[in-house]
Amino acid sequence: MTEKNIVSNYKPEIDGIRAFAVIAVIINHFNKELLPSGYLGVDIFFVISGYVITSSLIRRKSANFLEFITNFYSRRIKRIIPALIFFVIVMGIFITLFNATPKADLRTGLASLFGFSNLYLLRQSVDYFDFATELSGFAHTWSLGVEEQFYFIFPIIFWVSGLKKDISKFEKSFFLIMIFLTTVSLISFIHIYRINQPYAYFLMPTRFWEIASGSILFMLTKKKNFLIKKVENIQPLIILILMILTLFLPISFGLITTISMVFLSSLLIICLKKNTLCFRLLTNQAVVFIGLMSYSLYLWHWGILTIARWTIGIDAINTGILIALIFLISFFSYEYIEKQFRNLNIKKTHIFSIGITSIILGSISINILERFRNFLFLGDINLVTEWGAISGSKINSKCYTNGNDIKNNLRRCSINYSKGILNQKEFILLGDSHARAHVFLGNYLAKKEEGIFRFIRCDNVAFPPLILSKSNKALENYECGRRLLNFIVKNLNSKQVIILSARWQTLFFEDYPDLSNLSKKSIQKRGLYPNQYYSNSALSSFLNDLNFLLRKSDKVGSKVVILDSLPEFSKYRRKPVQEYGSLCSNQWFNKGIRARKPCFFEKGLESRNFLLTRKKDFSETILSLKNKYRTLIVFNQFDILCPPGNVFCETESKNGENLFLDDDHISHEASLKIGKELYKELIE
Repeated sequence: MTEKNIVSNYKPEIDGIRAFAVIAVIINHFNKELLPSGYLGVDIFFVISGYVITSSLIRRKSANFLEFITNFYSRRIKRIIPALIFFVIVMGIFITLFNATPKADLRTGLASLFGFSNLYLLRQSVDYFDFATELSGFAHTWSLGVEEQFYFIFPIIFWVSGLKKDISKFEKSFFLIMIFLTTVSLISFIHIYRINQPYAYFLMPTRFWEIASGSILFMLTKKKNFLIKKVENIQPLIILILMILTLFLPISFGLITTISMVFLSSLLIICLKKNTLCFRLLTNQAVVFIGLMSYSLYLWHWGILTIARWTIGIDAINTGILIALIFLISFFSYEYIEKQFRNLNIKKTHIFSIGITSIILGSISINILERFRNFLFLGDINLVTEWGAISGSKINSKCYTNGNDIKNNLRRCSINYSKGILNQKEFILLGDSHARAHVFLGNYLAKKEEGIFRFIRCDNVAFPPLILSKSNKALENYECGRRLLNFIVKNLNSKQVIILSARWQTLFFEDYPDLSNLSKKSIQKRGLYPNQYYSNSALSSFLNDLNFLLRKSDKVGSKVVILDSLPEFSKYRRKPVQEYGSLCSNQWFNKGIRARKPCFFEKGLESRNFLLTRKKDFSETILSLKNKYRTLIVFNQFDILCPPGNVFCETESKNGENLFLDDDHISHEASLKIGKELYKELIE
């Protein structure tokens, strides 16, 4: 069938439904409170996509599979790639101008060019409904990733169903295959949504049923059986009203609303007939035009709102301006990029060449932006504080060792305040993520003593190290910790102060599963290391290594400081430590972010006596070593953040200073506060 014949089958009401879907999404992204489930517009798009793609494929004739598949992908390239490339490059520039740490965001954009941004976001453990996601300019491209991955397999399913054979046999075979795959996908979606929502949300296999529903819908309407004829008699306005009401339901109903929206969208497509009010509404010229622009609108509305959130914010005053800007840029993208490329009448080989070249150029552009991000950033880079990093120094997230080059790692991850004076004090901070939160303490001590501060850690392990599981990664981390311990002990000298910090009590006495009823074999099957889960064995292992360090410390006259356990607020706090940085820097342009206060969370409160009880066993065990080793200092940081006499420990100081970044990691200010008190004890 010719392109002219294909166009003659155009249904404007489908673009009307697209308009409804994209408007719902845009309202939700402007303000979730206005339309809590407006994000379900994406699910409407999925149904339409399956319906339209099946309609298109079944009407086109191909001599063989190669012609069929190349025709299909050449149309997809013209439809998707040009507008996406334009969006990714332009948006990448703006992201780099306002985000000092754009690496993850730019890589999401890069992944979108290859149709894998949904998988990248899943790997980064992104919560699509979290505030931080609203500042990621490419987070919405996850849906394009789902569709593109669907397109990898759908034409193959279509062809192997017997397209070249008897058409009636093909339709039956294709219909049954899609019914089977849709059922499996829907069951998977329901099951996984309840246990791991991000997997159900981002993965194509758990979204397959939505796009496939549109495909099945087309096959059903083509046959017009008794059931379809009955559904056609339903007033479409009733279905549309039900869809609108569904959009107002809270996110907590996500599983039900997703399934409902797919079902209602399918019903609307079936019963939407001429001479009805709903048909006239959805085929209105302005509505249809919005539907035709829906792809560009979907791309650009999120990008513009993201930049607004980084800068001016979104409020009643500028909403009109933002809507106008979204429409104008989307119109430009649609008229001068989408339509121009879609209407190109060139050879398929040229289309593929243009598509591949565009993706390569887009990838190069993103890599250039990432390389020159500090140069392009419009704010003050010195105001940006990476969590657990000291601005302008090499103390940052790269201060890890694998245990093979510890000497150079320690030399690199250091700050020297000695001004060339020899034999100055050297402060070495070791431990897990709690040690990383204390780099400001170590830096303060070194600066006061005009000495050297060094920080190094093995991945996900305390110091001295413990085996946290039987996985290969955990064993590698443990071996790294052993090599680091041996290096520190071997090179210990009288000018060094070793500072140890970790989430001590949970390493020995809390947060481990009850394995008392499990056999050793069962424990090993679960990938657990038996000794780790019995406090006596774990503590014994830790104390043996600690004694090894302390004996050498006493011998050479160095000092070992163990920072005792901190208060914790697990009932009250969430984990935003990865957001500490660009979000929390006070730049001249980030009014929008400051208005949302992303770095200040609800006030945590916990009973002081309860928290003291939690840390009692470990504290008493470590304090008992003080009489044995003259160089050991057990420093009580708990009382600094939660002074004696307080009934409750709080996440903020009395003057409103934020002491914690999450339930157990302290802030820059709290680390400095503890450092000042520790310095007094060290100089006594």
